[in-house]
Amino acid sequence: MIAQALGEARTVLNVGAGAGSYEPTGREVTAVEPSAVMRAQRPAHLAPAVDATAEQLPFADDSFDAAMTTFSVHQWQDLPAGLAELRRVTRGPVMILTCDPSRVEEFWVR
Repeated sequence: MIAQALGEARTVLNVGAGAGSYEPTGREVTAVEPSAVMRAQRPAHLAPAVDATAEQLPFADDSFDAAMTTFSVHQWQDLPAGLAELRRVTRGPVMILTCDPSRVEEFWVR
C-alpha cells in the first residue's frame, strides 16, 4: 500500500520514521525522527534519521519526490504546520497512514 501510494518517487521523506519499520525499499529515503530513543533503534542497514520535527523540516522547498508519515501525526504539536511542511518540501504525493489512539473507541465494533 505504501509503495503504491508513493508511485514512481525515487526520493522519499519519511517523517516520524521511528525505527524505520515502514520505510520502502529500492528508494532513496531520508528519515526524520525527533526521538533519540527511536533513532537509536534504527537498524544498521538503514540511513540514520535526522533529528527534526514535522513542523520544522530542515530541507529546501521541493527537495523530495514524495513524503510519507505512518502512525505519527497524533504526536505532532501542530498538525496544520506539519502538513504544510510536508507539502513544502515535496514535489509529488504525500502519503499519510494514521490511527488516532484517542479516537479508536469511536470506531470500534462492539
